[in-house]
Amino acid sequence: MEEEMSREEAEVLLFFSRRQQADLLVHAISEDTVDIYHTAVKDKKLGLYKKGELDLKPLDDEKVNAPFREAIKEGYLKAAKKSYTIDTKGHKEDDMLLQTYTSTIQTEIEHNIREQGSNYGIEKHREFGQDLERKVKAALASAARAHIGGRHAKAALKITKSERIFNPKYMAPQDIHSVLEEYHQHGKISPANHKGKPYYIIGQKEYRQAA
Repeated sequence: MEEEMSREEAEVLLFFSRRQQADLLVHAISEDTVDIYHTAVKDKKLGLYKKGELDLKPLDDEKVNAPFREAIKEGYLKAAKKSYTIDTKGHKEDDMLLQTYTSTIQTEIEHNIREQGSNYGIEKHREFGQDLERKVKAALASAARAHIGGRHAKAALKITKSERIFNPKYMAPQDIHSVLEEYHQHGKISPANHKGKPYYIIGQKEYRQAA
């Protein structure tokens, strides 16, 4: 008979599900950044093409820059929706990934594109895309683990197969996050990455005496 999964174990598995989705969302940025720019500048309502030539001077006018920023934002949201596949039924918190993605993109677009105006060419947009990717990645990783706290230590070690390496009693939430992130990235835990940590079993007197 299979052992029933605890609530904490289910929530740790939810973390991995969210992190996988977060990776897809970040990948969508790198995949679609160039196309998003070209689609936006070709929008006839913006009037950035004159006689077949791209003219970015109108972007110095807020009346043009504002809808241009909106077009860029919509492009990234469409890219996200292609990747957002988690079944969120029963997990009301799961939409915070998409909310985090949207709010981060909104903030960065408003800050960068408004300032650049007519200087916002394709190379500037490539740079923006790379910076956006880093910021969205960090924001989504934080959102994905927001529900993981100290009570998840034992479940996290069980699922990451590291019960013989770490002592859950000495793990702070950030330690659990570190272990889960390592397992997400590499599919295994490397003990060498944790030497000297208070939760590292080999370094604990009570475990040395019991050995």
